[in-house]
Amino acid sequence: MIEKVKDILIFLGGGCLFYIIYVVANKLKNPGLAAIFSLLPISLICCYFISENKILSNYFLSLMLVYMISILVCLLGFLVVKKTKISGIYFVSLMIIFWLILQLLLYYGITHKLKLK
Repeated sequence: MIEKVKDILIFLGGGCLFYIIYVVANKLKNPGLAAIFSLLPISLICCYFISENKILSNYFLSLMLVYMISILVCLLGFLVVKKTKISGIYFVSLMIIFWLILQLLLYYGITHKLKLK
């Protein structure tokens, strides 16, 4: 029973965070604050749920690699949006697909070679 309550609380916490980001970005028109909320160190908070040090160590290394790809995709997105008049919703969808492809390449390439599974 406690596990189910924990799962529900984690799920609701994620939904609340998405709502806060939506309100801050669209209603308050504050993209800087929305970016802070969206990168609220969820990935670090998740460390509370990892109990073994070896897994935690590998998690941190994997996290750094994921962040590097995310920064690359964000930089590319910034440059394209700044220089073109591409529709935001289509471009964001393409960027998410591009990010997913890069993450899969990372996972099946580097992660397996380093035995970080």
